[in-house]
Amino acid sequence: MTTNGECAGQVFEFDHNGDAFTRAADDLVDDVQRLLHRDRQALANIASHMRLIDRNTGAQWWILKMNDNQGHRVRTDV
Repeated sequence: MTTNGECAGQVFEFDHNGDAFTRAADDLVDDVQRLLHRDRQALANIASHMRLIDRNTGAQWWILKMNDNQGHRVRTDV
């Protein structure tokens, strides 16, 4: 999130593969709302960047679904 200039307050995501910044949200509140209302593709994108590894077996876990307390449910296409 930038703190000054014409983009102050906006939230950006950084793509390490493309070495580029993409505007994700107008502000922090907008970003949190966006994070809470994901679709399948967006949840799969988050899952692909996370590394949840079982320290005993070395197995890597993948996000299958997300449910919130408002009844919103989304699954990844695995």
